[in-house]
Amino acid sequence: VRVISVVRRTENQNYHCSMCCNEKLYFSKGVGDIHKDHFGFSYGTADIMCLLPEGCETPSHITVTNDAPGSDLHEPVYLEVKNQNKSVALPYDFTVCISTMFNFTNVLQLVQSLEMMQLLGVDRVVIYKSDCSPETQRVLDYYTKK
Repeated sequence: VRVISVVRRTENQNYHCSMCCNEKLYFSKGVGDIHKDHFGFSYGTADIMCLLPEGCETPSHITVTNDAPGSDLHEPVYLEVKNQNKSVALPYDFTVCISTMFNFTNVLQLVQSLEMMQLLGVDRVVIYKSDCSPETQRVLDYYTKK
């Protein structure tokens, strides 16, 4: 979990993360990474990365504290975790249409495009072909049989 925070740039802190998962508390270490853009101010923004503890894959709330003396004097404020990547299966097939091939000869570009589409999860490619080179036709035949 990434927590964007404001920190004093000259102090190295040990961060500790506390996360709520299914109404239970989980703890892990946090690692701070101070952003390079600070415009000469003594404070700057930082990403504090909290590792997800085992058993807590999707925390609902998080708080970050440090080891500084007196850091436990205040009641921690828990922040809601936003922007979680939720994997959802698409209920439909993914088809790509390629505009008309007229006198097309760039076999390398065609193969790269078709392979990239496969990597991105395209189920079907429709190509409007009016004319192409014999090499291009062999590539189209290969992918048609595939």
